[in-house]
Amino acid sequence: MSLETGLYTALTEDSGISALVGTRIYPEIMPQGVTYPAISYQRVSTVRTTMLSGVDDFTEARIIIDCWDSSYSGAKALAAAVKSAIDGVTVLGAQAIQHCMMDSMLDLSQIDGDREDRRISLSFIIYLNE
Repeated sequence: MSLETGLYTALTEDSGISALVGTRIYPEIMPQGVTYPAISYQRVSTVRTTMLSGVDDFTEARIIIDCWDSSYSGAKALAAAVKSAIDGVTVLGAQAIQHCMMDSMLDLSQIDGDREDRRISLSFIIYLNE
């Protein structure tokens, strides 16, 4: 199982998240016209450990999870549910990991005319053997 598959499983199986978004959890890019609230996620970096004997399978992956809603309070509530579900865990779905920790949260909301896209972006560092 890949890290991304394990993450998707962990997010969809969490009752707090599924109560808010159902199955509206998308890898990389959100589809146009999606109903809010929704989640998008992507791996943005992978750092491998190099030893004198060669490259080790210990990996540090950075995952960005974007929590979308039409209201600021809705995006914040979804971000809190995501943080509660995966911050500090050692298993994502069936994917064993060493540790998952949230290291930052950004408000990337956009207001364009009468359209409001509220987005809270969470950055997680995940340590695992890959």
